[in-house]
Amino acid sequence: MYEFLNTYLIGCIITSDEDKVFNSIGLKDTLGSEFTTKNKWNRYKQANIKVMKINWSKM
Repeated sequence: MYEFLNTYLIGCIITSDEDKVFNSIGLKDTLGSEFTTKNKWNRYKQANIKVMKINWSKM
């Protein structure tokens, strides 16, 4: 299960101000026009929101 989740699970926590940015540029409920499987974070790039990778460890 760990390997599956580590490979396929992605998520992001954003602030309310960052959420307002998505709303203002029309990306609240969409992945963006350039979304591909190689560029999962496209809408964050379009909104100039920095994405940081967090490495999870096995419990």
